Amino acid sequence: LSIVIALRAPWSEGQCGSGQGEVQDFVLSRKLFTSLPIFCFAFNCQVQFIPIVNEFSDATVARVRALVSLTMSLVCLAYCLDAALGYVTFCGSTKNNILDNYSNADELAIFARVAFVAILVFSFPLYCTAIVSSVDSLLGGEGQGSDRRRSSLAAAIVGSMAIIVTVNPPLESVLGLTGAIGGCALVYVFPGIFYERARMMEPKTVGQIPPELAKLLAIFGAVLGLTCSVIILSS
Repeated sequence: LSIVIALRAPWSEGQCGSGQGEVQDFVLSRKLFTSLPIFCFAFNCQVQFIPIVNEFSDATVARVRALVSLTMSLVCLAYCLDAALGYVTFCGSTKNNILDNYSNADELAIFARVAFVAILVFSFPLYCTAIVSSVDSLLGGEGQGSDRRRSSLAAAIVGSMAIIVTVNPPLESVLGLTGAIGGCALVYVFPGIFYERARMMEPKTVGQIPPELAKLLAIFGAVLGLTCSVIILSS
């Protein structure tokens, strides 16, 4: 997707490739607060953190820190590039799904759509691994019938997602609310609260991040999530 957007982006400074006016460096509108939660939702790949770390043969602090830093840097870079290059290509006519701006006859866009579908098909079951593991542990965890139970749970969760997407194709509001509530909580609120709690319980083993910064992070996430939720619901 990033390659397609980059190849189709105009490189003439200050002019939209689609001819839809001039490039504006910053646009402040209500739509900004409906897009920010989706951006937060993009960083929820951290739900796979524990299963991946459990696969490490030697899960040292340095290796885990390198994994998190590399992963989040790649995600941030990809989203920033897609957003910036997509906007300078279409400006005011940019659609919520950037792929909808490209012609159905565009071979590169077709390739990107097929790749995007493949990513969704194979990533959502992985995304649900943490949910399946949690529900399975509540139902009895390891033991007789565990594999069959996990398979049934995975099929039910992924199947329900498929039904929702099929019945309600435009999911901008759903993703926006998910990002505003769950995304902001997981990315900003919970880390700040957990860090402060861990610092109080084990002050000698926790890092040297100022406690004020952790509190500010949690407050920022709560305010952002509440603001975006109100705007999305009012829209």
